[in-house]
Amino acid sequence: MKILYAEERHLNEIAAIEDNTFPDPWSIGVLQAELENPISTFLVCETENGEVAGYISAQTVVGEMYVGNLAVREDFRRQGIGRALLDAIIAAAKRMCCEFVTLEVRVSNAPARRLYESFDFRCLGERKEYYQHPNENAAIYTLYLTEEDL
Repeated sequence: MKILYAEERHLNEIAAIEDNTFPDPWSIGVLQAELENPISTFLVCETENGEVAGYISAQTVVGEMYVGNLAVREDFRRQGIGRALLDAIIAAAKRMCCEFVTLEVRVSNAPARRLYESFDFRCLGERKEYYQHPNENAAIYTLYLTEEDL
């Protein structure tokens, strides 16, 4: 497995992971726009066979990185892929001298919350009714990067 920048050739597989992971998946058009967005960092984890096992996307604005989506294909879960993708996006944030990395996650998504907490992300609050299908609050997680990290 290797982490690399997403390319147009990955979009159909990323869209399939979106469809199988999220109740309100990003469309292929939104994924394409994210790929082309100059403030986005869009990474995939590719298998030895060239398949997309997972991906992460984030946008950086004025030294602040916002993770949009992190997803791993169901048959590749619990193999460290989410951890590798999150580690890679944090490394990118450090290279860009970001002050912090932040994201939202469903309050019921205990596995994702444990992953973020293992990287020292802290839950700083909730966004009420942030998600639909089903309607649910989002926990806001933030990792502050110190001068030593940069």
